[in-house]
Amino acid sequence: MEIIRPCNTMYRSNGVYMREPLVSAIVITHNRLSMLKKAIDSVLAQTYKKIELIVVDDASDDGTYEYFSENQDMKLTYIRIMPEDSKGGNYARNRGIEVAKGELIALLDDDDEWLPTKIEKQVDCMMSSDDISFVGCGIFYEYESGKRHYFNPDDLPEGDLSEYIFYNMPYLSSTMLVRKTALIDIGMFDEDLPCWQDYEMEIRLFQRVKVGTVRENLVSYRVFKSDKHRLTNKLKLWEDTVEHINKKHESLIKKLPPEIKKKRELMIIMDGAMRAENSGDKKRVRYYLAKSLSMEPSAKNMLKYILGVYSFKNNLLG
Repeated sequence: MEIIRPCNTMYRSNGVYMREPLVSAIVITHNRLSMLKKAIDSVLAQTYKKIELIVVDDASDDGTYEYFSENQDMKLTYIRIMPEDSKGGNYARNRGIEVAKGELIALLDDDDEWLPTKIEKQVDCMMSSDDISFVGCGIFYEYESGKRHYFNPDDLPEGDLSEYIFYNMPYLSSTMLVRKTALIDIGMFDEDLPCWQDYEMEIRLFQRVKVGTVRENLVSYRVFKSDKHRLTNKLKLWEDTVEHINKKHESLIKKLPPEIKKKRELMIIMDGAMRAENSGDKKRVRYYLAKSLSMEPSAKNMLKYILGVYSFKNNLLG
């Protein structure tokens, strides 16, 4: 692993002086140099300026290493993982966390972007209470066509999410701001998982910490169905991941109330239907839609099953 590094104050928020912690922004990348540059620009454009930028290059062979070697004056730390040492996204994330100097960790995928006030507003929320160790925010989906789909950030949860996290996934990795000590305490990311890494980490983390949220959509999350490297398009890996998580957290899942267990099963089924549709696997789409209909009979689910589609472009069915 090669590292190239670049050669606690107070800030005023809402009229009150607060401590200004160092935030380590960790961007993981693999063969997406053009997108990575946009992700980096979104970090550098943050209104909160006390940010340490770390780029972890997971064995890219598209000129990423040459780009950073030629631009060593950039204000960031570049970590290169060699092909023979590459062990997936979670391994790369953990290497970034280990070298981070910041009290707070913010994660960004190379194909996502932050809006300029993302970190400032999350730090404000984090520092407002010693009880908060994780702050999330809202996202909007951006598709290849240029269309955007916005979610209502007013629905985002906060506080004690120890049960909620078992049947909902409110915060993707690019929306997170979390205390480094909290990540270290739970063993960071599970390096055996090929996908759903952020969700599994949150299961462990939310058993221990309280969650704050900024109810604004501050992250652009790109959905490119034509990108065959995107993990959300790899259905079998996801199905294996679900099995791994269920076994790992079997004792916690057994203790959940029956209504929470049902919600969890429905969440997994609908996520499977979405991934099957993204993968173009119509047979698995119908399989998951049939399971959804049997658990929750409704006109909406019946129509989805009859038509064999999880979602519609006009979003009439969600």
